[in-house]
Formats: sequence, C-alpha cells, structure tokens
Amino acid sequence: MKIDKIPHKIEISKDIYYRPHEPARDRPNIGYIVGRDKSLLIDVGASEAHVQDIMKDLAQQGLPIANYGCITHKDWDHAYGAWGAKKHGIALIAGHRTNAELLEICKKWSWTEEAMSDRVEKGIELDFCNQMMLKEYPNRDIKVIPADIIVDQKMALDLGGVICEIYSVPNPHTQECLIVRCKDFVFLSDSPNLDLYQKKWEYDETKGFRESIRSLKYDK
Repeated sequence: MKIDKIPHKIEISKDIYYRPHEPARDRPNIGYIVGRDKSLLIDVGASEAHVQDIMKDLAQQGLPIANYGCITHKDWDHAYGAWGAKKHGIALIAGHRTNAELLEICKKWSWTEEAMSDRVEKGIELDFCNQMMLKEYPNRDIKVIPADIIVDQKMALDLGGVICEIYSVPNPHTQECLIVRCKDFVFLSDSPNLDLYQKKWEYDETKGFRESIRSLKYDK
C-alpha cells in the first residue's frame, strides 16, 4: 500500500509545531514544542520507525531532538514508539495509570500471531488496531516500555522561556489521558474521542472532561 505523503511539519507558532496524522498506518498527530533550552514531543509515536521519521523531519527543519516525550495514553499508536524515543535519549513522561498499564503490557503480553489474535477475540484489542500494528511491525518486533517521569494530576515543564503544563484529565476515550497546554494552545490527543472498547469507568467521563477543559485558558 502506498503510504500517504504528508507535510514534514505544520508550524503553529515559532515554538509549537505538529506532524499530521498518517491514515495509511493510523499514525497519530505528533506535537512538538521547543524552548530556549529543551523541547517536548507529544506523543512518542507508534514505533521506532515512526520515531525515526519524526527525527528526520526535525533535523530537516533545523529543530533539535526532543528532550522529553509525553505518552498521552496507553494506546499502541501513541505509546509503542517509546522504545525508539528512549534510544534517542528522550525522557518519557506518562500518567501513573497509563504507566501501570504499560508495565502490565510489558510484562504479560506476547506478540506472536496467536497471542495477538487471541486478544482480538477476547475484546482486549481491536481488530483494526491489530491490522495497523502488523503494517507498522511486519515482523511483530514490538517492544513496550514504561515511562521515566510520572504525572499524578499536573506538572509544569520549563523548556527555557516556554512553559508546558501537563494535566491528567478524565475523558471519554480511555482510563487516563494527558493533555498539554502551552501558551494559548492545548494538545488534546485522543481525549475527546469515544471509548472504542466500550468500557465503563468509575467517573462520568464526558462531564469530567468538559469541566477539565473549561478550566483551562486557551484560544478555542
């Protein structure tokens, strides 16, 4: 299958960029924020190959390799590039619930064809995600690792003249999602999306999400 051609980056401001979604492999949008001293990726991508493409784009644009990578939630396309990011010396950030889920996957999941198919049959994984993973990882060489820095509710990251505020918010999509606010912009990742696994959590996700977002100051 021909992989979609996309722009190397879209500049939102002199500090803030994003790399658009790649539908052919379901690679997500990737945010990038750069300060005087350090920079941050939001998210860390789907695979080591995805991370390599991100690094090439940064180099071509004269932007530095990120110092930090925010894993917004545990879904494969947002989190499984962590191993590749780690190879570039990127410190990984995740919420404590997300990190616990990644540790569970790291310790217990196998990536044989049988194991992957079994998770689809049991509803643990979606068939769509399974098929996209096989495109991204034709040899099933998947490696999942946990984060280095854990966010409980909120943390501030000073990149040097640019402050990023990272929040763990209740949301409709998954048990936990980190969103990142910088200046007048907020990176929401998948947090506004529906829960494709149709699980029920212990809070009113939609109400809690709306209240969390309304509490932030940003340019709608």
